[in-house]
Amino acid sequence: MSMSDSLLLEEPLQVLPDGRPGREVWIAARADGVKGSGTENDPYDGSTAARFDALMQSIPANTTVRLGPGVFETRGSGASGWAPKSGQKLFGSGMEVTILRLVNATSGGYRAIHSDSPNLLTSFEAADLTVDCNLGGQTVEGYDFAPVACGAISMAGRHIRLRRIRAINFGTQTAAHECFVFYLAVYTPSGSGGQYDYEGPCDCMVEDCILEQPALNNVRETTGIMLAAGEDPNGVAAYHRGCVIRKCVGDCEYRDRPVAIESITVPDPDEAYRSTVTTRTPHGRDTGDWVVISGALENGSLNTTSNGSYQITKEDDVTFTYTPYDGAGHSRPTVAPTGDMWLGKWSSHFVRIAPSGISKISGPGKQWTVRVKTDTPHFRVPPHNGTPGNNVYMHAGANPGPYGGPFTITSVLNPFQLEYTLASEPPALPSSGYLGPWFQALTGDGGSGAVIEANRILNCAVAVYHDAWSGRDLVVRNNHFHSVVIGIAENNMGLVWGQYVLNSLTYGLENGVYVATAETTFPEHGLGQGDGVYISGATGQAHNEYFNEYHTIDSVPAARTFKYALVGNPNPPNDSGSSPTGNFGRVWQVRHLVIENNVMELAPTRTPFWKSVGARLLSETVTTPAYAFPELVIRNNVLRIVDGEADPSAIAFRLQNCKNAFVEKNVVDLALATPLRHCNCQRIQYFNNTDSTGFLLRGAEETEQGAFIRSLGELTTAVGDSLLAAIM
Repeated sequence: MSMSDSLLLEEPLQVLPDGRPGREVWIAARADGVKGSGTENDPYDGSTAARFDALMQSIPANTTVRLGPGVFETRGSGASGWAPKSGQKLFGSGMEVTILRLVNATSGGYRAIHSDSPNLLTSFEAADLTVDCNLGGQTVEGYDFAPVACGAISMAGRHIRLRRIRAINFGTQTAAHECFVFYLAVYTPSGSGGQYDYEGPCDCMVEDCILEQPALNNVRETTGIMLAAGEDPNGVAAYHRGCVIRKCVGDCEYRDRPVAIESITVPDPDEAYRSTVTTRTPHGRDTGDWVVISGALENGSLNTTSNGSYQITKEDDVTFTYTPYDGAGHSRPTVAPTGDMWLGKWSSHFVRIAPSGISKISGPGKQWTVRVKTDTPHFRVPPHNGTPGNNVYMHAGANPGPYGGPFTITSVLNPFQLEYTLASEPPALPSSGYLGPWFQALTGDGGSGAVIEANRILNCAVAVYHDAWSGRDLVVRNNHFHSVVIGIAENNMGLVWGQYVLNSLTYGLENGVYVATAETTFPEHGLGQGDGVYISGATGQAHNEYFNEYHTIDSVPAARTFKYALVGNPNPPNDSGSSPTGNFGRVWQVRHLVIENNVMELAPTRTPFWKSVGARLLSETVTTPAYAFPELVIRNNVLRIVDGEADPSAIAFRLQNCKNAFVEKNVVDLALATPLRHCNCQRIQYFNNTDSTGFLLRGAEETEQGAFIRSLGELTTAVGDSLLAAIM
């Protein structure tokens, strides 16, 4: 290409807010009140949310925006906020230097950087800053906790890059909205004008980003980094292509001004059994404050009342005293605790409610009060010193009724008991349950060629999660999961989300096989060869069941038709015919799934509702022959319980509804004798899976409820037997 041609192809300079041409602009949190001209030496003033948002909204596409050090407030996706544009690059001065803080969230879901799903961005990039989602800092009159969900970034597009971005204080304080911290690639195809756009998001990457320090009062699930999918009202999906989550860190441990503890003394009987805490740096707490202490070990066990929620008395800047609990089932410490002890840092994992640990309390001032007793410290604090304390999220058994959901704690009796108040007289009590929301670190399904690799995930309920829409391909490799309850969870696959009326449903004999041809009522169905489909409502045949139920699509002759093989002639002796009625729906599947070279250090099971498992691929419906997981490979993974703790029920793999599965060369150190489990699978092979001593682990078939049926033969054993037979 000649120089003159390149100049003709080059994009023209954009007009910046001050009217001058240019492709680069600087913004600073100025304190001098000067508007600025947007140059490096005279940056624009973005010192208030109104000024920053107005600037960002006015800056044109294909412009590089550089933010200086300091805090920049933004209304983000809220009213009078701003939206990113194609070709823009938003660069901070460093992950710990530039902070973009979300403000003025009042109801619903908010993000600091947001572009609506139908508007596909192209070549947007953001890097080198922290997004403070600021959930705890949002205020709404009449609420102790603003009923909002606050995330960092949401956009759909092509060639998107998010690098070296840290997200903090994220989550949701309303049961009406989940939180998605990084929500990327989400797209639903548009059928306007009768033509669907399947060229959805592609080449989106989240790399070297950090999610940590979730907000303290989350009330339902939060997903950290999501490569999102979707279907339109007709069930048509557009898969993102070639997207990746790489080298990111997610740590969902709660933190509230954390300070390391140097020592905790044995409760002193001469001082009303109070213990003295000495911190390594100034603790920043005052007399009357409630604090959370964690990580203390008594004789090597976390089961000590040195841990928990306590009200303190300040002695000086590095010492305070408190009284460790001594009550039913929990005795006060008899030795000075050791371990990695912390003030203001604790686990976000579920807390199990003790058997029969939910009770109704009556008496003066206790009308409609519920008391909850937990097996381990609940780590919640009550209202104190002008603060509202904590929210608590209750999962009260299979039928929680009014006991389940988010509530404001009214009092904390001790580290194992708290109270909250219902709006009306509570009915019969549930018998079990657990406290807490859950954090899902990564989601990469709903795409073609999606990759999740080289990430480090800590202290989350689930490291990699997916529960909606189909996916073509997903590779999960070279990741380290530490203290996660579930490494990889695939839920709801095999589900049929919707049923849609067919325009026609016919059959005929093709090459000796009876084949059905379905024609949809809308221009394009979006299904492909090999996709699963569910047919219902076929009538008028001797064997309507041949038309109906689950099938795999063999071919797609046209945009609105598809074909699938039948097990026989629906209406003999006729070799062709039609059904007057029929419906179809897409079966949710992950067509190709590879899980390899991951280290999974599982947190012990804390509730019977969430058992520890390395990879849990669930499909509650048997969808043969349209299997939920047609092609699956699990190899070269290492699984163990974190920090050598014990969990007799932890499972390495629980696999359901797989067509072809190969499980090989995994090293599993779990207490269960048969940690490799499957059910309702067509073909599954186990090869050379061992524990760390080299002991061979066989795969096992189980019921849908998880009951052991039988151990399977092992390829390693089969090869050895064949060699022995050949020698003899």
